[in-house]
Amino acid sequence: MFYFIPLFLAAYFLPKHQHNRNKVLLAFSLIFYAWGEPVYVFLMVGSIISNWYLGRKIGVANSQRAKKNWTALALILNLSFLAFFKYASFLLDSLGVVPLFSSSYTKFILDLPLPVGISFYTFQAMSYVIDVYRGKFRYEKNLLDLGTYISMFPQLIAGPIVRYEQIKEELHRVNTNYGTIADGARLFVIGLSFKVLLANTFAKDADFVFALDALQVSLALSWLGAISYSFQIYFDFAGYSLMAIGLGRIIGFSFPINFNRPYVSTSITEFWRRWHISLSSWFRDYLYIPLGGNRRGAISTYINLFLVFFLCGLWHGAAWNFAIWGCFHGLFLITERFFKKFNIHVPKIILHSYTLIVVIISWVIFRSESFYQTQGLLAAMIGLNANPAYIGLQIFNTSYIVMAVVGAFVSTLHVNLDFPPALKSASLTNAIYLAIFLACVLYLIVGTHNPFIYYRF
Repeated sequence: MFYFIPLFLAAYFLPKHQHNRNKVLLAFSLIFYAWGEPVYVFLMVGSIISNWYLGRKIGVANSQRAKKNWTALALILNLSFLAFFKYASFLLDSLGVVPLFSSSYTKFILDLPLPVGISFYTFQAMSYVIDVYRGKFRYEKNLLDLGTYISMFPQLIAGPIVRYEQIKEELHRVNTNYGTIADGARLFVIGLSFKVLLANTFAKDADFVFALDALQVSLALSWLGAISYSFQIYFDFAGYSLMAIGLGRIIGFSFPINFNRPYVSTSITEFWRRWHISLSSWFRDYLYIPLGGNRRGAISTYINLFLVFFLCGLWHGAAWNFAIWGCFHGLFLITERFFKKFNIHVPKIILHSYTLIVVIISWVIFRSESFYQTQGLLAAMIGLNANPAYIGLQIFNTSYIVMAVVGAFVSTLHVNLDFPPALKSASLTNAIYLAIFLACVLYLIVGTHNPFIYYRF
Protein backbone atom coordinates (compact mmCIF):
# COMPACT_ATOMS: atom_id res chain seq x y z
CA MET A 1 0.00 0.00 0.00
CA PHE A 2 2.83 2.39 0.78
CA TYR A 3 5.55 1.36 -1.66
CA PHE A 4 4.41 -0.95 -4.44
CA ILE A 5 0.99 0.51 -5.29
CA PRO A 6 2.01 4.21 -5.28
CA LEU A 7 5.05 3.40 -7.44
CA PHE A 8 2.90 1.32 -9.77
CA LEU A 9 0.20 3.98 -10.12
CA ALA A 10 2.78 6.67 -10.82
CA ALA A 11 4.27 4.57 -13.61
CA TYR A 12 0.88 3.36 -14.89
CA PHE A 13 -0.63 6.80 -15.45
CA LEU A 14 2.45 8.26 -17.18
CA PRO A 15 1.64 6.78 -20.62
CA LYS A 16 -1.46 8.08 -22.36
CA HIS A 17 -2.10 5.02 -24.56
CA GLN A 18 -3.67 1.91 -23.00
CA HIS A 19 -1.29 -0.44 -24.82
CA ASN A 20 1.67 1.18 -23.07
CA ARG A 21 -0.18 1.14 -19.76
CA ASN A 22 -0.68 -2.60 -20.26
CA LYS A 23 3.09 -3.00 -20.55
CA VAL A 24 3.52 -1.24 -17.22
CA LEU A 25 0.80 -3.36 -15.62
CA LEU A 26 2.34 -6.57 -16.99
CA ALA A 27 5.81 -5.63 -15.73
CA PHE A 28 4.58 -4.74 -12.25
CA SER A 29 2.39 -7.87 -12.12
CA LEU A 30 5.39 -10.09 -12.83
CA ILE A 31 7.43 -8.19 -10.23
CA PHE A 32 4.57 -8.55 -7.74
CA TYR A 33 4.45 -12.31 -8.30
CA ALA A 34 8.24 -12.77 -8.38
CA TRP A 35 8.63 -10.84 -5.10
CA GLY A 36 7.21 -13.78 -3.18
CA GLU A 37 8.05 -16.60 -5.59
CA PRO A 38 10.98 -15.77 -7.92
CA VAL A 39 11.18 -19.21 -9.53
CA TYR A 40 7.47 -19.67 -10.20
CA VAL A 41 7.27 -16.46 -12.19
CA PHE A 42 8.73 -18.52 -15.05
CA LEU A 43 5.78 -20.91 -14.70
CA MET A 44 3.43 -17.97 -15.15
CA VAL A 45 5.38 -16.68 -18.15
CA GLY A 46 5.18 -20.18 -19.62
CA SER A 47 1.43 -20.20 -19.07
CA ILE A 48 1.07 -16.82 -20.79
CA ILE A 49 3.12 -17.80 -23.84
CA SER A 50 1.57 -21.25 -24.27
CA ASN A 51 -2.03 -20.03 -23.93
CA TRP A 52 -1.40 -17.12 -26.30
CA TYR A 53 0.10 -19.48 -28.88
CA LEU A 54 -2.60 -22.14 -28.52
CA GLY A 55 -5.38 -19.52 -28.51
CA ARG A 56 -3.99 -18.23 -31.78
CA LYS A 57 -3.88 -21.75 -33.23
CA ILE A 58 -7.52 -22.28 -32.22
CA GLY A 59 -8.51 -18.96 -33.74
CA VAL A 60 -6.88 -19.55 -37.15
CA ALA A 61 -7.69 -23.26 -37.45
CA ASN A 62 -9.59 -24.00 -40.66
CA SER A 63 -11.58 -26.99 -39.41
CA GLN A 64 -13.65 -27.88 -36.37
CA ARG A 65 -11.52 -30.93 -35.74
CA ALA A 66 -8.34 -28.84 -35.65
CA LYS A 67 -10.01 -26.38 -33.25
CA LYS A 68 -10.95 -29.25 -30.95
CA ASN A 69 -7.45 -30.72 -31.04
CA TRP A 70 -5.75 -27.42 -30.22
CA THR A 71 -8.29 -26.73 -27.46
CA ALA A 72 -7.76 -30.19 -26.00
CA LEU A 73 -4.00 -29.61 -26.01
CA ALA A 74 -4.44 -26.27 -24.23
CA LEU A 75 -6.66 -27.82 -21.55
CA ILE A 76 -4.29 -30.76 -21.04
CA LEU A 77 -1.34 -28.40 -20.69
CA ASN A 78 -3.09 -26.10 -18.19
CA LEU A 79 -4.49 -28.96 -16.13
CA SER A 80 -1.12 -30.73 -16.17
CA PHE A 81 0.57 -27.68 -14.64
CA LEU A 82 -2.17 -27.46 -12.01
CA ALA A 83 -2.17 -31.22 -11.28
CA PHE A 84 1.58 -31.49 -10.92
CA PHE A 85 2.18 -28.50 -8.70
CA LYS A 86 -0.99 -28.72 -6.63
CA TYR A 87 -2.05 -32.37 -6.53
CA ALA A 88 0.99 -34.58 -7.26
CA SER A 89 2.01 -35.12 -3.63
CA PHE A 90 -1.63 -35.54 -2.56
CA LEU A 91 -2.26 -38.20 -5.22
CA LEU A 92 0.96 -40.08 -4.49
CA ASP A 93 0.21 -40.12 -0.79
CA SER A 94 -3.48 -41.04 -1.22
CA LEU A 95 -2.71 -43.89 -3.62
CA GLY A 96 -0.02 -45.24 -1.32
CA VAL A 97 2.61 -45.36 -4.06
CA VAL A 98 5.19 -43.07 -2.45
CA PRO A 99 7.43 -46.03 -1.45
CA LEU A 100 7.63 -47.07 -5.11
CA PHE A 101 9.71 -44.01 -5.94
CA SER A 102 13.27 -43.23 -5.01
CA SER A 103 13.66 -41.27 -1.80
CA SER A 104 15.10 -38.23 -3.60
CA TYR A 105 12.26 -38.09 -6.14
CA THR A 106 9.64 -38.63 -3.44
CA LYS A 107 11.13 -35.87 -1.30
CA PHE A 108 11.15 -33.51 -4.28
CA ILE A 109 7.45 -34.14 -5.01
CA LEU A 110 6.27 -34.03 -1.40
CA ASP A 111 8.24 -30.87 -0.59
CA LEU A 112 7.21 -29.01 -3.75
CA PRO A 113 5.77 -25.63 -2.67
CA LEU A 114 2.44 -24.58 -4.13
CA PRO A 115 2.66 -21.68 -6.60
CA VAL A 116 0.54 -18.94 -5.09
CA GLY A 117 -2.61 -18.19 -7.08
CA ILE A 118 -2.09 -21.00 -9.61
CA SER A 119 -5.73 -22.12 -9.28
CA PHE A 120 -6.93 -18.64 -10.20
CA TYR A 121 -4.74 -17.79 -13.16
CA THR A 122 -5.01 -21.32 -14.58
CA PHE A 123 -8.80 -21.07 -14.60
CA GLN A 124 -8.56 -17.66 -16.28
CA ALA A 125 -6.27 -19.06 -18.97
CA MET A 126 -8.57 -22.04 -19.58
CA SER A 127 -11.65 -19.83 -19.85
CA TYR A 128 -9.81 -17.77 -22.49
CA VAL A 129 -8.93 -20.69 -24.78
CA ILE A 130 -12.37 -22.30 -24.35
CA ASP A 131 -14.13 -19.05 -25.25
CA VAL A 132 -11.89 -18.61 -28.30
CA TYR A 133 -12.91 -22.14 -29.35
CA ARG A 134 -16.58 -21.31 -28.78
CA GLY A 135 -16.24 -18.22 -30.97
CA LYS A 136 -17.19 -15.72 -28.26
CA PHE A 137 -14.41 -13.41 -29.45
CA ARG A 138 -11.32 -13.35 -31.65
CA TYR A 139 -8.07 -14.55 -30.20
CA GLU A 140 -5.78 -11.90 -28.73
CA LYS A 141 -3.06 -11.15 -31.25
CA ASN A 142 -0.85 -9.21 -28.86
CA LEU A 143 1.14 -11.43 -26.49
CA LEU A 144 1.71 -8.63 -23.97
CA ASP A 145 -2.00 -7.78 -23.75
CA LEU A 146 -2.92 -11.41 -23.09
CA GLY A 147 -0.10 -11.59 -20.56
CA THR A 148 -1.58 -8.55 -18.85
CA TYR A 149 -4.94 -10.31 -18.59
CA ILE A 150 -3.54 -13.55 -17.15
CA SER A 151 -1.06 -11.98 -14.72
CA MET A 152 -2.97 -8.85 -13.61
CA PHE A 153 -1.77 -8.45 -10.03
CA PRO A 154 -4.82 -6.93 -8.26
CA GLN A 155 -6.79 -10.20 -8.52
CA LEU A 156 -3.94 -12.56 -9.39
CA ILE A 157 -3.55 -14.16 -5.97
CA ALA A 158 -7.12 -14.72 -4.79
CA GLY A 159 -9.59 -13.63 -7.43
CA PRO A 160 -12.17 -12.83 -8.51
CA ILE A 161 -11.70 -15.09 -11.53
CA VAL A 162 -11.93 -12.65 -14.43
CA ARG A 163 -12.91 -13.82 -17.90
CA TYR A 164 -11.23 -12.29 -20.92
CA GLU A 165 -14.53 -11.17 -22.44
CA GLN A 166 -15.23 -9.10 -19.31
CA ILE A 167 -12.20 -6.85 -19.83
CA LYS A 168 -11.15 -7.34 -23.48
CA GLU A 169 -12.49 -3.92 -24.50
CA GLU A 170 -10.81 -2.24 -21.54
CA LEU A 171 -7.48 -3.80 -22.48
CA HIS A 172 -7.48 -1.72 -25.63
CA ARG A 173 -8.79 1.67 -24.56
CA VAL A 174 -8.28 4.11 -21.71
CA ASN A 175 -11.11 3.81 -19.17
CA THR A 176 -9.92 5.94 -16.28
CA ASN A 177 -11.12 9.27 -14.94
CA TYR A 178 -11.30 10.95 -11.56
CA GLY A 179 -14.68 9.34 -10.86
CA THR A 180 -13.51 5.75 -11.45
CA ILE A 181 -10.34 6.38 -9.45
CA ALA A 182 -12.34 7.75 -6.50
CA ASP A 183 -14.87 4.88 -6.66
CA GLY A 184 -12.04 2.36 -6.80
CA ALA A 185 -10.30 3.92 -3.80
CA ARG A 186 -13.52 3.71 -1.75
CA LEU A 187 -14.03 0.05 -2.65
CA PHE A 188 -10.41 -0.66 -1.75
CA VAL A 189 -10.89 0.93 1.68
CA ILE A 190 -14.08 -1.09 2.30
CA GLY A 191 -12.28 -4.30 1.38
CA LEU A 192 -9.26 -3.42 3.50
CA SER A 193 -11.48 -2.77 6.51
CA PHE A 194 -13.23 -6.11 5.96
CA LYS A 195 -9.90 -7.88 6.19
CA VAL A 196 -8.04 -5.86 8.80
CA LEU A 197 -10.77 -4.74 11.21
CA LEU A 198 -13.18 -7.68 10.94
CA ALA A 199 -11.57 -10.83 9.52
CA ASN A 200 -8.40 -10.51 11.61
CA THR A 201 -10.46 -9.90 14.76
CA PHE A 202 -12.60 -13.00 14.23
CA ALA A 203 -9.47 -14.95 13.31
CA LYS A 204 -8.18 -14.69 16.88
CA ASP A 205 -11.20 -16.47 18.33
CA ALA A 206 -11.39 -19.01 15.49
CA ASP A 207 -7.69 -19.84 15.78
CA PHE A 208 -8.04 -20.21 19.55
CA VAL A 209 -10.79 -22.81 19.22
CA PHE A 210 -9.25 -24.74 16.34
CA ALA A 211 -5.94 -24.95 18.21
CA LEU A 212 -7.56 -26.84 21.12
CA ASP A 213 -7.96 -30.57 21.51
CA ALA A 214 -11.21 -31.07 19.56
CA LEU A 215 -12.53 -33.77 21.89
CA GLN A 216 -12.17 -31.41 24.87
CA VAL A 217 -14.26 -28.56 23.43
CA SER A 218 -17.72 -27.84 24.77
CA LEU A 219 -20.90 -27.38 22.74
CA ALA A 220 -20.89 -23.59 23.23
CA LEU A 221 -17.21 -23.15 22.41
CA SER A 222 -17.44 -25.30 19.28
CA TRP A 223 -20.23 -23.10 17.92
CA LEU A 224 -18.36 -19.94 18.90
CA GLY A 225 -15.31 -21.14 17.00
CA ALA A 226 -17.34 -22.21 13.98
CA ILE A 227 -19.27 -18.92 13.84
CA SER A 228 -16.05 -16.94 14.25
CA TYR A 229 -14.47 -18.78 11.33
CA SER A 230 -17.62 -18.27 9.25
CA PHE A 231 -17.26 -14.52 9.74
CA GLN A 232 -13.48 -14.66 9.26
CA ILE A 233 -13.51 -16.44 5.91
CA TYR A 234 -16.29 -14.21 4.56
CA PHE A 235 -14.69 -10.91 5.53
CA ASP A 236 -11.25 -12.18 4.53
CA PHE A 237 -12.22 -13.34 1.04
CA ALA A 238 -14.87 -10.72 0.34
CA GLY A 239 -12.41 -8.11 1.58
CA TYR A 240 -9.71 -9.25 -0.84
CA SER A 241 -12.22 -9.32 -3.70
CA LEU A 242 -13.34 -5.75 -2.97
CA MET A 243 -9.73 -4.58 -2.77
CA ALA A 244 -9.05 -6.23 -6.13
CA ILE A 245 -12.20 -4.77 -7.69
CA GLY A 246 -11.29 -1.36 -6.28
CA LEU A 247 -7.74 -1.48 -7.64
CA GLY A 248 -9.11 -2.68 -10.97
CA ARG A 249 -11.50 0.25 -11.14
CA ILE A 250 -8.69 2.69 -10.31
CA ILE A 251 -6.73 1.52 -13.35
CA GLY A 252 -9.79 1.26 -15.60
CA PHE A 253 -10.89 -2.39 -15.41
CA SER A 254 -14.32 -3.66 -14.35
CA PHE A 255 -13.80 -6.89 -12.43
CA PRO A 256 -16.95 -8.91 -11.66
CA ILE A 257 -18.58 -8.86 -8.25
CA ASN A 258 -17.57 -11.94 -6.27
CA PHE A 259 -19.86 -11.84 -3.21
CA ASN A 260 -23.45 -10.75 -2.81
CA ARG A 261 -24.44 -11.13 0.86
CA PRO A 262 -24.21 -14.95 0.94
CA TYR A 263 -25.30 -15.21 4.57
CA VAL A 264 -28.80 -13.92 3.76
CA SER A 265 -29.44 -17.02 1.62
CA THR A 266 -32.43 -19.27 2.27
CA SER A 267 -30.95 -22.34 0.57
CA ILE A 268 -27.56 -23.81 -0.28
CA THR A 269 -28.45 -23.30 -3.94
CA GLU A 270 -28.90 -19.59 -3.32
CA PHE A 271 -25.76 -19.51 -1.19
CA TRP A 272 -23.68 -20.63 -4.17
CA ARG A 273 -25.26 -17.92 -6.32
CA ARG A 274 -23.95 -15.41 -3.81
CA TRP A 275 -20.66 -16.92 -2.56
CA HIS A 276 -17.49 -16.78 -4.72
CA ILE A 277 -19.68 -15.99 -7.72
CA SER A 278 -16.80 -15.98 -10.21
CA LEU A 279 -15.84 -19.56 -9.25
CA SER A 280 -19.35 -21.03 -9.09
CA SER A 281 -20.25 -19.46 -12.44
CA TRP A 282 -16.96 -20.78 -13.90
CA PHE A 283 -17.80 -24.34 -12.87
CA ARG A 284 -21.35 -23.88 -14.19
CA ASP A 285 -20.31 -22.60 -17.62
CA TYR A 286 -17.19 -24.69 -18.24
CA LEU A 287 -18.01 -27.98 -16.48
CA TYR A 288 -21.63 -28.41 -15.34
CA ILE A 289 -23.29 -27.32 -18.60
CA PRO A 290 -20.80 -29.18 -20.88
CA LEU A 291 -21.45 -32.33 -18.81
CA GLY A 292 -25.13 -31.97 -19.68
CA GLY A 293 -26.32 -29.79 -16.81
CA ASN A 294 -29.95 -30.60 -16.06
CA ARG A 295 -30.88 -31.55 -19.63
CA ARG A 296 -30.59 -35.34 -19.35
CA GLY A 297 -32.89 -36.24 -16.51
CA ALA A 298 -32.81 -36.15 -12.73
CA ILE A 299 -30.17 -38.85 -12.10
CA SER A 300 -27.75 -37.32 -14.59
CA THR A 301 -28.30 -33.88 -13.03
CA TYR A 302 -27.56 -35.22 -9.54
CA ILE A 303 -24.36 -36.90 -10.75
CA ASN A 304 -23.25 -33.71 -12.49
CA LEU A 305 -23.90 -31.62 -9.38
CA PHE A 306 -22.02 -34.02 -7.14
CA LEU A 307 -19.05 -34.23 -9.51
CA VAL A 308 -18.86 -30.46 -9.92
CA PHE A 309 -18.84 -29.81 -6.19
CA PHE A 310 -16.40 -32.63 -5.52
CA LEU A 311 -14.02 -30.92 -7.96
CA CYS A 312 -14.92 -27.52 -6.51
CA GLY A 313 -13.80 -28.81 -3.13
CA LEU A 314 -10.53 -30.15 -4.53
CA TRP A 315 -9.97 -26.84 -6.32
CA HIS A 316 -9.69 -25.23 -2.90
CA GLY A 317 -6.89 -27.52 -1.82
CA ALA A 318 -5.21 -30.91 -2.21
CA ALA A 319 -6.63 -32.49 0.94
CA TRP A 320 -9.54 -34.75 1.78
CA ASN A 321 -11.25 -32.21 4.02
CA PHE A 322 -11.74 -29.94 0.98
CA ALA A 323 -13.10 -32.83 -1.10
CA ILE A 324 -15.51 -33.78 1.70
CA TRP A 325 -16.53 -30.13 2.08
CA GLY A 326 -17.37 -29.99 -1.63
CA CYS A 327 -19.31 -33.27 -1.48
CA PHE A 328 -21.16 -32.02 1.60
CA HIS A 329 -22.43 -29.01 -0.34
CA GLY A 330 -23.13 -31.16 -3.38
CA LEU A 331 -25.37 -33.49 -1.38
CA PHE A 332 -27.42 -30.60 -0.02
CA LEU A 333 -27.77 -29.14 -3.52
CA ILE A 334 -29.02 -32.50 -4.77
CA THR A 335 -31.43 -32.79 -1.83
CA GLU A 336 -32.82 -29.30 -2.41
CA ARG A 337 -33.29 -30.01 -6.10
CA PHE A 338 -35.12 -33.26 -5.27
CA PHE A 339 -37.55 -31.65 -2.80
CA LYS A 340 -38.13 -28.60 -4.99
CA LYS A 341 -40.46 -30.58 -7.26
CA PHE A 342 -42.86 -31.18 -4.33
CA ASN A 343 -43.41 -27.41 -3.98
CA ILE A 344 -43.49 -27.60 -0.16
CA HIS A 345 -44.00 -24.25 1.57
CA VAL A 346 -41.53 -23.64 4.40
CA PRO A 347 -41.35 -20.37 6.38
CA LYS A 348 -38.45 -18.19 5.33
CA ILE A 349 -37.02 -17.99 8.84
CA ILE A 350 -36.68 -21.77 8.93
CA LEU A 351 -35.04 -21.88 5.50
CA HIS A 352 -32.60 -19.15 6.50
CA SER A 353 -31.75 -20.91 9.77
CA TYR A 354 -31.26 -24.23 7.97
CA THR A 355 -28.92 -22.62 5.44
CA LEU A 356 -26.79 -20.90 8.08
CA ILE A 357 -26.47 -24.09 10.12
CA VAL A 358 -25.41 -26.14 7.09
CA VAL A 359 -22.91 -23.49 5.97
CA ILE A 360 -21.42 -23.08 9.47
CA ILE A 361 -21.02 -26.85 9.86
CA SER A 362 -19.40 -27.01 6.42
CA TRP A 363 -16.83 -24.40 7.44
CA VAL A 364 -15.74 -26.68 10.29
CA ILE A 365 -15.00 -29.39 7.72
CA PHE A 366 -13.22 -26.81 5.55
CA ARG A 367 -11.09 -25.40 8.38
CA SER A 368 -10.17 -28.62 10.20
CA GLU A 369 -6.70 -29.98 9.66
CA SER A 370 -7.51 -33.64 10.35
CA PHE A 371 -10.39 -36.11 10.57
CA TYR A 372 -9.79 -36.21 14.31
CA GLN A 373 -10.43 -32.48 14.59
CA THR A 374 -13.44 -32.58 12.28
CA GLN A 375 -14.99 -35.46 14.23
CA GLY A 376 -14.32 -33.86 17.60
CA LEU A 377 -15.69 -30.43 16.72
CA LEU A 378 -18.78 -31.80 14.97
CA ALA A 379 -19.42 -34.04 17.98
CA ALA A 380 -19.09 -31.02 20.25
CA MET A 381 -21.54 -29.05 18.11
CA ILE A 382 -24.26 -31.60 18.85
CA GLY A 383 -23.29 -31.97 22.51
CA LEU A 384 -21.54 -35.35 22.40
CA ASN A 385 -18.23 -34.34 24.01
CA ALA A 386 -18.42 -35.55 27.62
CA ASN A 387 -16.89 -33.42 30.39
CA PRO A 388 -15.19 -30.91 28.07
CA ALA A 389 -12.19 -29.09 29.49
CA TYR A 390 -12.72 -25.94 27.45
CA ILE A 391 -16.17 -24.45 28.01
CA GLY A 392 -15.88 -21.16 26.15
CA LEU A 393 -15.59 -18.54 28.86
CA GLN A 394 -12.23 -17.52 27.39
CA ILE A 395 -13.80 -15.80 24.40
CA PHE A 396 -17.51 -15.53 25.19
CA ASN A 397 -17.64 -12.01 26.60
CA THR A 398 -19.15 -8.62 25.87
CA SER A 399 -16.48 -7.83 23.29
CA TYR A 400 -17.24 -11.01 21.36
CA ILE A 401 -20.99 -10.37 21.43
CA VAL A 402 -20.47 -6.85 20.08
CA MET A 403 -18.20 -8.11 17.29
CA ALA A 404 -20.66 -10.89 16.40
CA VAL A 405 -23.47 -8.34 16.11
CA VAL A 406 -21.26 -6.08 13.97
CA GLY A 407 -20.26 -9.04 11.79
CA ALA A 408 -23.86 -10.13 11.33
CA PHE A 409 -24.91 -6.60 10.42
CA VAL A 410 -22.07 -5.81 8.02
CA SER A 411 -22.23 -9.21 6.29
CA THR A 412 -25.84 -8.51 5.29
CA LEU A 413 -25.14 -5.03 3.92
CA HIS A 414 -25.15 -4.54 0.18
CA VAL A 415 -21.82 -3.12 -1.02
CA ASN A 416 -22.88 -0.99 -3.97
CA LEU A 417 -20.25 -1.00 -6.71
CA ASP A 418 -21.87 2.05 -8.29
CA PHE A 419 -21.71 4.76 -5.65
CA PRO A 420 -24.61 7.23 -5.60
CA PRO A 421 -23.66 10.90 -6.17
CA ALA A 422 -24.16 11.71 -2.50
CA LEU A 423 -21.36 9.31 -1.54
CA LYS A 424 -19.07 10.62 -4.27
CA SER A 425 -19.21 14.27 -3.30
CA ALA A 426 -19.97 14.50 0.40
CA SER A 427 -16.94 15.73 2.31
CA LEU A 428 -18.17 14.01 5.46
CA THR A 429 -18.44 10.67 3.67
CA ASN A 430 -14.94 10.99 2.25
CA ALA A 431 -13.68 11.87 5.71
CA ILE A 432 -15.26 8.66 7.03
CA TYR A 433 -13.48 6.62 4.37
CA LEU A 434 -10.20 8.31 5.29
CA ALA A 435 -10.79 7.58 8.97
CA ILE A 436 -11.49 3.91 8.20
CA PHE A 437 -8.28 3.72 6.17
CA LEU A 438 -6.24 5.28 8.98
CA ALA A 439 -7.80 2.86 11.47
CA CYS A 440 -6.71 -0.04 9.23
CA VAL A 441 -3.19 1.36 9.05
CA LEU A 442 -2.98 1.68 12.84
CA TYR A 443 -4.29 -1.86 13.26
CA LEU A 444 -1.66 -3.16 10.82
CA ILE A 445 1.10 -1.35 12.68
CA VAL A 446 0.25 -2.87 16.05
CA GLY A 447 -0.99 -6.22 14.71
CA THR A 448 0.77 -9.34 13.48
CA HIS A 449 1.17 -10.71 9.97
CA ASN A 450 -2.10 -12.38 8.97
CA PRO A 451 -2.19 -13.31 5.26
CA PHE A 452 -5.36 -13.77 3.26
CA ILE A 453 -6.88 -17.24 3.64
CA TYR A 454 -7.21 -17.79 -0.11
CA TYR A 455 -3.53 -17.09 -0.76
CA ARG A 456 -2.90 -20.81 -0.30
CA PHE A 457 -5.38 -21.84 -2.99
